[in-house]
Amino acid sequence: MRITINQTETITVIAAEYPGGNPSITVNKGEVYSFFVEKGQRWTDFYFIGCGPKGFSLPYRRKELHIPNINYFCLCGLVQGHSEIKFPIGEFLSDYPIPESGELRFFANDHPDYYSNNRGSIEVKVTRVR
Repeated sequence: MRITINQTETITVIAAEYPGGNPSITVNKGEVYSFFVEKGQRWTDFYFIGCGPKGFSLPYRRKELHIPNINYFCLCGLVQGHSEIKFPIGEFLSDYPIPESGELRFFANDHPDYYSNNRGSIEVKVTRVR
C-alpha cells in the first residue's frame, strides 16, 4: 500500500507477529510520517503482562530485544529495504523521516524467540506528512 501526503491509514499490529502490521506500507527515502495510537489500547506479553504501546520495563535480557534497552512491548516500526532499520514509536512519534526505501512494518519490541506467547493487537494511525 502507498500513502499520499496528508493521508492517514490505520494499521493493525498483532503482538504475536514479527514483523507485523497488515498491510505493510511502501515508503521512499526522505518521506516523512507520523504515528499515533489512540488511548486505551492494550496487548499482552507472556500471557499475563498487559500494557499499552509504551510497553513496560523489566531489568533482564534487555540487550536481546529487537531494539535493545527500549521497553518490552513498546510499539516499534521497521523499514525493510536493503537493511532493516528499527525505531521506537510508543504512543506517538511525529515527523519521522524515512531513512531508506522499502516496506514499513510494525512490531511489539520483544525477544525474537518469544513472540508465540504474545496476545492481542494495537491499531496505529499512520500519516504521511511529506
